[in-house]
Amino acid sequence: FWVSEQVETWSGTASVSVFVPDVDFTIALLVIKRMRECNPLVKRNVNFHFLYPIDMPPILTEFEFKASKRDCMDIENYNIELVYQIRTQDLSLTLYKLKYPQNILRNIARDECSSKYTFTPDIDMIATPKLHENLVKFLENESVENCDKCAYIVPTYEIALKEKNPLDKLNLLKYIKRRKARVFHVRAFNLNQANSRLSTWEVPPNSTDINVMYNINEYVQLWEPIYITKTLQLPKFDERFIGYGYTRNTQVLEMSVAGYTWLVLDTPFLSHRGFQSSKGRSRVRRKQIWENLKKFKGFRKELSKKYGIGSSDPRFGGKKDKKKSKKKG
Repeated sequence: FWVSEQVETWSGTASVSVFVPDVDFTIALLVIKRMRECNPLVKRNVNFHFLYPIDMPPILTEFEFKASKRDCMDIENYNIELVYQIRTQDLSLTLYKLKYPQNILRNIARDECSSKYTFTPDIDMIATPKLHENLVKFLENESVENCDKCAYIVPTYEIALKEKNPLDKLNLLKYIKRRKARVFHVRAFNLNQANSRLSTWEVPPNSTDINVMYNINEYVQLWEPIYITKTLQLPKFDERFIGYGYTRNTQVLEMSVAGYTWLVLDTPFLSHRGFQSSKGRSRVRRKQIWENLKKFKGFRKELSKKYGIGSSDPRFGGKKDKKKSKKKG
């Protein structure tokens, strides 16, 4: 249902992958059909791609749901009502425990998108208005065009539930001052965005055009910025990481090892609804994070071997050298 909101601010084409086990296939088709009927931009600009587990193939059920005109104003509740009507209680419990294949879905969306550049936010991260048009103009700059391994970071902020998404950076800065907005995952998992140094970013822009504000010269473990970069050489998301935890940051780590440069853009940002907290993590999600942590340790060893960099490198778990200063006298 987020797609209906995405197209209102992102005017370019979009490739969206959807996980559709069992009757969720029916739900997805009905919601997509409704969005396409309600908003011509969804029909014109968005391609949908489906993924499902082999042991839970898509099921198309005969279901008649009378949608009112009001449903065009509230696609989210239309989606919720379909889930309530079509899923059985047993299926809901099964899906709750099922591992969501985030990295496979990200790769599918990317593979089905012919754009020269890749931008892979989560579906619930909403762009600022005219971001697509402004990015097209920025990416045409010669210095940008000539850099094959530049990743341009678009900061992500959580917005209080009762607030509308801020329309520009000045508006966002007012939200931050009133504590109606904050850095994404700053309470749930601070390392997620900490390395982007967004306290430096939180100043009024000098221009409405997009420019590079500053560089990030050091990689920090578990960093997960959202970025635009050229598609051709970009490593894929590692599909062995299924469920929550250690999914997006595997690509960031490999990009760091492969020699990418990180640059933070000064005016655009993404808005995520609601403040996140680690207290909301279920036992199922915590278990998945722990399982992926064990995989992550092996993944780092593979990268060390693949790129010929010693395992003592801090990016692979090695410790930084600490030189002790000697006092004279």
